[in-house]
Amino acid sequence: MKRILLFALMCASLLTTWADEPFRLHRYSAFTTLRTNQNSIVFIGNSITNMHEWWEAFGNPNICGRGNSGAVSDETLANFETAIAGHPAKIFLMIGTNDLGTAGINTPDHVLTNVKAMLERATNESPNTEIYIQSILPTNVGIRQMADIQATNTGLKALCQEYGATYIDLFTKLSAIPQSTAGGLSYDGLHLTMQGYRIWCNAIAEYVGSNCVYPATAVNQNGGQGGSYGMRITSFAALPVKSQDVLFIGDEMVHGGEWHELFHSDRIKNRGTGWGYPGPALSLTLAEIPLILQGRSDNEQPAKILLYAGVGDVNGSTAMATVVSNYRAIVDKIRQLAPNTHLYLLALHPTNNATTNTGRVIPFNAELKTMAESLDGVDFIDTYTPFVSSNVANRTLFSGNYLYGKGYARMTQVLAPYLTEEGVTPTTDEEADSLIAIYAARNTLGSATSVAATLPIGEAMGEYHADTVAAFNEIVTEAYALLKNDATTEEIKAFTPSFTERANALRETINQPLASNDSVEYWYTICSTLRENRYIAATAYLGSLEGRLEVDSAAMWKFVERADGKGYDIVNRKYGSYVNPICNFGNQFKTRSTAPVRAFQFSWAATPYMFIIRTNTGKAEMNQTTSANSYKIFNWSSGQDGKDRTDAGCQFTLSFVEETITALPCLPATTYPNGATTGETTIYDLQGRLMSNPENGIYIQGGKKVYLMR
Repeated sequence: MKRILLFALMCASLLTTWADEPFRLHRYSAFTTLRTNQNSIVFIGNSITNMHEWWEAFGNPNICGRGNSGAVSDETLANFETAIAGHPAKIFLMIGTNDLGTAGINTPDHVLTNVKAMLERATNESPNTEIYIQSILPTNVGIRQMADIQATNTGLKALCQEYGATYIDLFTKLSAIPQSTAGGLSYDGLHLTMQGYRIWCNAIAEYVGSNCVYPATAVNQNGGQGGSYGMRITSFAALPVKSQDVLFIGDEMVHGGEWHELFHSDRIKNRGTGWGYPGPALSLTLAEIPLILQGRSDNEQPAKILLYAGVGDVNGSTAMATVVSNYRAIVDKIRQLAPNTHLYLLALHPTNNATTNTGRVIPFNAELKTMAESLDGVDFIDTYTPFVSSNVANRTLFSGNYLYGKGYARMTQVLAPYLTEEGVTPTTDEEADSLIAIYAARNTLGSATSVAATLPIGEAMGEYHADTVAAFNEIVTEAYALLKNDATTEEIKAFTPSFTERANALRETINQPLASNDSVEYWYTICSTLRENRYIAATAYLGSLEGRLEVDSAAMWKFVERADGKGYDIVNRKYGSYVNPICNFGNQFKTRSTAPVRAFQFSWAATPYMFIIRTNTGKAEMNQTTSANSYKIFNWSSGQDGKDRTDAGCQFTLSFVEETITALPCLPATTYPNGATTGETTIYDLQGRLMSNPENGIYIQGGKKVYLMR
């Protein structure tokens, strides 16, 4: 029997989910104890947004910073409710450069799909909010390609036109960033100095409604520091300091808090730096003090300074006497430059390591207390004891060593008694708990509604029929009504399960791959697109499954629909054996010689166009492991329930490779019309009709090239 192989190519836009890093999670958690209102102007973005004190740069305390270093658009979307829930007056969004700099999600489509979902939610949940989409800035750092940045910006501009948002072209105004690594706009070709932020602020001032406070003649001052720390210092040096101000100076923990929001007071100003635990050394804090206090000639001595510094040094191995001496140098410099300022030395928080606490943190804090008692105008505040539990960091306030939302609220409660003259209002535990609960409920429901913006419509595999998407949009409208009208936590929680159930039922209607039968076989590859682009392959006739980089017949599969309608048998092309769905959790899938009792199902994954592959009974699910497990295909899912739709190893792209048709054997010439004769080069279709005489093994049918296998 002759077999004809039909080759085709299917292209799909692949979108991913991304896992937050711990230092970003603590910042997102900090957002959950902050609220916005109808006067708020929210700045959302990554480190380029996070590195700047926007409300001070504009002298406008209604501005809320929601930048997070390293953020990708997936995370921004997942935490979107902390920005939109209060129906703010304005949102300024810049996101995407980290997507384009991260393998696996570095496509314009990835950014645009998530920004589209944000616009969809913002316009439905808070229609009176003015949205400003700021272009991605130019850079040549990492794998980012300038062509991708420009293509993404073009798409962002189009989305603004579609949704009635305002597009702001900062790419052109800051085009010199890649060439500014020696100074000027940037030190690293990606992040910004004060001079870069000044251009940015002046470009958006008309939309913000406030003027930039940076003097036109100000130059970058960095205290001899480079990199991201040095760039942040250049902004500190150009920000004004008034006599009623309270400056909170310190490292990563200080930087992570939006203190003027947490204290409900515009007299509290953030002078923290650092993005990952533990933050910079004491030497950097010392270098920035003169610039914080006297970077501008018109600065006044602040009313108070809260100093929290030394985490990196104390966590290290430097002799304690040296660490204390370096800290004392900072205290002396502050007292020299601001002798009338009341200085508070804050105890370092406990770490997640009891030995470190006992051997380093507690002795250091004792030294700080002694130091404060020996100096006039200096007081010690115990910010260790309220945060410790069984000699380690209290887990309700920390995750590991990172202070979380409730921890930031606790800090305001501990510090408020020392700020009575400033009239601060601390964030209470009750307020924090209430905000955390409502944001969690809103983000869960909001994230579910975002799916509507990413469901691909069409008849191809991995897409959805138009009527399915229309039905999905109907239930999304119900969800938006709750979010728009400020439903309570209880109301949202009561609605979400039924919404999720209906939404998931609709997502199960995802268009399936073509099923093979006795007459035609459709061959596919199964690729872990989000985990090193490995293709599932059989290692032997009765062997195991593993992920490979190359594609051959051992990495091609057909899916035979079972007579019971419960799913598919998965059959290997090279060996003709079946994947065995019976596999214990944490073990490697294998092949067997005969059709199994159980079936496999292709269900929707979190990423559009992709599938999870699981058994119709039991809890087995395919997972592409990493090099640690030699790239074996395991039965693994996060809940051990076969329903993991988000893990990178559980999501697969099915790509059509070939169609194999079993041709009829040659019959006597009299059987066929048009006087056709028999012969090895005569090809008939399954209905016995003459198709063509192949030339060099190739002929054309319906405009498609078909190959003859002899």
